[in-house]
Amino acid sequence: MKIQPGKHHLGDETDLFIRYQPFKKWQFTAAAGWFNPGELEQINFRNPKDAFWTAVQVLFTY
Repeated sequence: MKIQPGKHHLGDETDLFIRYQPFKKWQFTAAAGWFNPGELEQINFRNPKDAFWTAVQVLFTY
C-alpha cells in the first residue's frame, strides 16, 4: 500500500477481541477486525476496498 503524495492518513482499523475461560485449563478467544482504507493510491488500477478478518483460538494448558 502506498499513501497518496502529500497525504498522511493510511486508514482506520477497528478490532474486537472476546475471551472466554470456562475452565482453569481451557481458554477460547475470538477476534474480528475491519480496515477502512484512507488516502491510498490505486492498487492494480482499482481503488482500495475495505478489509475484514476473523480468527478463533483455543488454548489448553496442562
